Amino acid sequence: MIDVFLHNHNASLHATPQNLSYLSPINASPFTVQNSNIDLSFFDAMSTHSNIVSLNSTINIDSCIDEIFENFDHVFFVDGSVKPDGKVGVAIFSPTLNLNLQLKLPDNLQIYYVEGFAILQALTYAKNHSLFNFCIISDNIKIIQDLLNYSFDLSPHPFLLHSIITLVPSSGSSHVRIKWLPSSSNCTFLETVDSLASKAVSLPHITEIGWTWHELVHLTDNWVWRLWLEKWGSTPYGSYQATYAPTSNQSIFFKSRRSEIIAHRIKFLHSQLNAGLFKIGKHPDGICSTCGVSESNHHFLFDCVSTVDLRKDIRSLGVVSPGSWNYRGLTSNNRVMDIIIKYINSKNINF
Repeated sequence: MIDVFLHNHNASLHATPQNLSYLSPINASPFTVQNSNIDLSFFDAMSTHSNIVSLNSTINIDSCIDEIFENFDHVFFVDGSVKPDGKVGVAIFSPTLNLNLQLKLPDNLQIYYVEGFAILQALTYAKNHSLFNFCIISDNIKIIQDLLNYSFDLSPHPFLLHSIITLVPSSGSSHVRIKWLPSSSNCTFLETVDSLASKAVSLPHITEIGWTWHELVHLTDNWVWRLWLEKWGSTPYGSYQATYAPTSNQSIFFKSRRSEIIAHRIKFLHSQLNAGLFKIGKHPDGICSTCGVSESNHHFLFDCVSTVDLRKDIRSLGVVSPGSWNYRGLTSNNRVMDIIIKYINSKNINF
């Protein structure tokens, strides 16, 4: 599937199976080893407070940043942005170096990769300019935690993680930290780099990245979803696809297994009502014993004489407009679904 994806997108990705990098899975050490260059002290402090307001009353972010400027020659603020349409931007901002670096990356990359790429670019800049006393500040907790614990086996982008770790200066004279701070704070520097990353998605030129299989697996997954949704929209197959609009959203979860089974049978239009049993040879004719017509899900919900009270309960909610009074409209409303499921359970209907 990845080969098919590459064949269709090679012109824009400039990636082929022959030039893709691959990092074999690296098992975590059986011993607890942490990266001394990674600083999660602010996150640890937050874990003892219920919210950022409570935290600010005891540990001021501005004071924390002032301390960073005192202890390091240079400070990099990094951030990444992935827009709803898949456009991607990265920014590296350093007030000590008067640096405003913005990059537009290929579409549809994961935010984990984008934030990590920003850290990597800051490290690359530091190496190219022979900087050995600096701090990089990021707001992505997942990648900072993976860097702290060398979590190659847990990271969705282990090659990127490896690249970051190997680029951190290791000489005795170097003084380097990669620190996490929350983006929810009102720090001017963090707001600046966030704005730069957001605007970077509109740059005219895309910065190429070193593709690995790990990035392509995610892109291929998105590509397959799009193909499937397009096929669903153009040539729906089966009663479910003919009833519902294309979507990749997951269904809601229910408190009991029984309720979840009922919900799925409602959605997929396959139940143990007479019409459903007839399809599998478990009922002689599939006819509703009360109404004398096929006892389908649609009949049960809209027409059956036995379920008049159910329809009254649904209307009493006041959440369904006249235009949505159809199978798709009713069963796409979580509150209505809750009423239907409770009705089926209360009447002990073999649905």
